[in-house]
Amino acid sequence: MATAGLTITTAGLVWLTWWLLGKGNDGAGIANVLALPLTAMGLVATLWGLKARPAPGTPEVLAAAARAALNRIIAAESRTLQRLIGDSGDAQAADIGFAQPEPGDVRWRTDGGPQEGSSATITDFYATLDRGRLVILGEPGAGKSVLAIRLLLDIAKAEHRKVASSRLVPARIRIPVRLSLSAFPWLPDGNPDTIRDRLDDWVAGHLRNVHGVQFTIALELVRSGWVLPFFDGLDEMSADGSRAAATLQALNLPRGPDRWAVVLTSRTSSYGAGARETWLQDATVVELRPLARTQVIDWLAHRFPAPALPDGVEKRWQPVIARIRQHPRGRLATLLSSPLYLYLAASSYHNGQSTPRELVHLDAEQLRNHLFERLIPAVVTDHPRRDGTRYAAADVERWLHTFAAHLAIVGEAGGSGSDLHLHELPKSSRKRRSKLWWIAVALASVVGFYVLTQLLGALMSLSSTPTKGLETGGWIGFLTTTGIGVHYILYGNGNPWRLLRIEPRQALTRRGLRALDE
Repeated sequence: MATAGLTITTAGLVWLTWWLLGKGNDGAGIANVLALPLTAMGLVATLWGLKARPAPGTPEVLAAAARAALNRIIAAESRTLQRLIGDSGDAQAADIGFAQPEPGDVRWRTDGGPQEGSSATITDFYATLDRGRLVILGEPGAGKSVLAIRLLLDIAKAEHRKVASSRLVPARIRIPVRLSLSAFPWLPDGNPDTIRDRLDDWVAGHLRNVHGVQFTIALELVRSGWVLPFFDGLDEMSADGSRAAATLQALNLPRGPDRWAVVLTSRTSSYGAGARETWLQDATVVELRPLARTQVIDWLAHRFPAPALPDGVEKRWQPVIARIRQHPRGRLATLLSSPLYLYLAASSYHNGQSTPRELVHLDAEQLRNHLFERLIPAVVTDHPRRDGTRYAAADVERWLHTFAAHLAIVGEAGGSGSDLHLHELPKSSRKRRSKLWWIAVALASVVGFYVLTQLLGALMSLSSTPTKGLETGGWIGFLTTTGIGVHYILYGNGNPWRLLRIEPRQALTRRGLRALDE
């Protein structure tokens, strides 16, 4: 019916246009008369269409956005897991174990749950929590992010299956979204209410920028309790822990019955060391354990399968497994009990022609250095470029040193020392300048541009309209100098990594005006 109606309407308009063209001046008068009612009809149809569109907060709109977001999240996080553990296909990490602290060590209210579990049971463990508030603790390389991603993927896949199998619109869909807290756009205002509002906007912006959800719908998803935030790297927000403490205070604020759930990861040594307000209240805390001997062997069998051989592992890995069994507390078994070093070993000896037997004869310090030294050459060899060529290992090492130095400089300047933004990389190659230097450059630039624009105006005044030339030159000079002045006020503060980000829509809110004032 829609196609037929559009065809008839188009044919009628073509015929009417042709008829009016044949009327000459009379046709133009008739067209002017018809323009008013047709315009009014178009306006009414537009308003009716806007009225008929479902509001962003309706369950149908939210469910459709949630389904699309879940698809993208599952794909993106699956690829991240592959990179983290150096696997491909349906990547499976080692079965990392965890346990709640002993009752005598607990200084915060918990959210329930069993006393221990592993990555294989993390989803069932999380389902037993009353509010869905979980903190994952561990030392660097213990597998905190991997465990969080495993939980996230299990939840996302379960929610996706629930949506796909149901013909009715669910009352709510849990959308797990993982963000790195070190990238949180911090403001000097440490008010918990302000931080919580900015967290909501940040999560909604992530859904928009990364997963393609319209911002108004994304914000409604967050505020309606459809989003389950996974905040990774709480300890990486600032060196002194002040930002982490303020963030925890914000997460302890009530936001309605469906806004309590959150999953956090942090280093063990950085969590719970301060006042009671620096803990996530009513949350279950679990600490990761080193991998057991059987878990290491099982994962090697998963990564390098050979079903016909002992333990189901390739023959070249048999000496490593034999040493782990003979010396379960030895240097090799202890080192590979760390998920980080187990990943390094698997990646360094991924090639079938390599010989992991070398690891058996090295002492503890040599083992660590050996695995790190082999990693880049092995990865470069096993992963050629699209044109078939390979990067030189020395070049890759030099690039990584550059990135590390850049992150160190950014961290010292108060930015994120772990999140790499390539567009900021050139800044680390510049020497730090004092504030007086920035002011001198600003003044010199303003004067120089103003002189140039006045010269331009003088040249234009030689034309047939000298007054207009001078006026144009004056406006160009005014706009140029004003723009340069604003630029240096915002960015020329001697700290190019703490830039002020202005979002026009926030200027319409009281909180946004307060942020601009700061």
